Amino acid sequence: MTHNKYFFSGRLEAVRQTPGGGNVPQEFVPEDNPEGPHEKDVLPLAATADPFGSPSYNINPMLLEAIRMTDLFWDLPQYTTFSQMVDQIYYGVTYITGWVPGTHGKKSTGM
Repeated sequence: MTHNKYFFSGRLEAVRQTPGGGNVPQEFVPEDNPEGPHEKDVLPLAATADPFGSPSYNINPMLLEAIRMTDLFWDLPQYTTFSQMVDQIYYGVTYITGWVPGTHGKKSTGM
């Protein structure tokens, strides 16, 4: 039997209660201020929701939950600028895949 550290540590419950992991929306300056950032400069995202009503950003629900349960995701609120976040990802991430490992058993060969 495997031990799931996130289930027993309460991480799964924390993901359900605060799916943003402590991240806060970006603050914008008024449009008449020439300094940025301005809200009009933000690329809009799809407004889809996961089964619990939290934004899913058009990501597969299983992959989104795996992202939300990582330690890196929960550490991101301490980085307040885009460059700090990119540096953390660049230097801290050692492995990434576009799917959840173990969910792709057999390759399809077509007809």
